Amino acid sequence: MTTVKQTLQISLEDGLWLDIGAARNLGEALSGDYCFADPFPHIVIDGFLPEEVANKILENFPLEPKQNDVHFKGKVFEHNKRQIQ
Repeated sequence: MTTVKQTLQISLEDGLWLDIGAARNLGEALSGDYCFADPFPHIVIDGFLPEEVANKILENFPLEPKQNDVHFKGKVFEHNKRQIQ
């Protein structure tokens, strides 16, 4: 089993909080890995969100489309994309 390591310190005590400076530093540290990944620029970050945060997001994600949602259909890179407003 792979050990999942939380990437950033995230707190849910008073809303959602993370250290912006730490996030920027992590992004800068990983930018080379992203830019030079093969066969195209990409990166995989295990433990990107703590499970508790991911579950909170899922609990608050609207299941049914809202009247103001924007749907992108048929575009190559945005097929079935949903923008919630």
